[in-house]
Amino acid sequence: MDAAGIDYGYQLTFFRTALAPDMQPRASTLAADQIYMAHFALTDGARQQHESFERYSRGAADLAGAEGQPGFSVWLEDWVAREVEPGVYTLYAQANGEAGPVAVDLTLRETRPAVKHGQDGVHQKGPESGNASYYYSLIGLDTTGVITTAGMPIAVTGVSWMDHEYGTSALGQDALGWDWFSMQLENGAAAMLYNSHKTRNNFPRRPGHPGGTGRQPARGDPE
Repeated sequence: MDAAGIDYGYQLTFFRTALAPDMQPRASTLAADQIYMAHFALTDGARQQHESFERYSRGAADLAGAEGQPGFSVWLEDWVAREVEPGVYTLYAQANGEAGPVAVDLTLRETRPAVKHGQDGVHQKGPESGNASYYYSLIGLDTTGVITTAGMPIAVTGVSWMDHEYGTSALGQDALGWDWFSMQLENGAAAMLYNSHKTRNNFPRRPGHPGGTGRQPARGDPE
C-alpha cells in the first residue's frame, strides 16, 4: 500500500531443478547440473493492471544460483532474494513492462515463527511413497521499500508471505499440475489452499491458523 492507501501486489518465485544427482567434471564454465526458472509479477491497483515476467537460466557462470551459508540467497541474473541478517530479507527484480519499467526493491522482516506444513515440515504431495517435500512458510512479513510501475517509483508498506519448499522427489505419475492460493487476514489468521490436478482424483490441502499451526481440511469444512 502507498501513502494514498492504494493497494499493490507482487510475486517473486524461484524454481531450481537438478539435471543429475552429481556434477560431472567438465572444462566449460557454462557446464551446469542445475536449471533455474524465476517468475516476477506486479499488480498495480491504481492502474488496474497486472504484469508478469519469466526468466530461465543454467546454474553456471554466476548466471543463477543459490546459497545457504552464511545466509540464504537465490538469484537469476539480477533478480535476487537474500537474507541480509537473521530474519531480514531483501528482494529485487526488474523488467520492462508495456508502459515502462516494472520493479520491486523490498525489505521483509519476520514477525512470527515459521509455519511448518504437513507432519513437522514434511509435506505429502500424493499417495505414493516419496511424493513429499520439506516445506515451511514465513507469513506476516513486515514489508517496506519501493515498487516501480509504468516507470514510476512508489514507496510502499505492507505484509508479505514467503514459502520455501525443497525435496528430491517429483510428484506422482498421475499429477498434471496445481493451483495455489494463499491469504492473510487482519486478525492474524492465514490460509493456504491448493488443488493438485490429477488424472483421477484431486488432492486438496489446507487452512492455517494464527498460532502458527496447520491442519488438513475435514469433511464438512467450508469450501
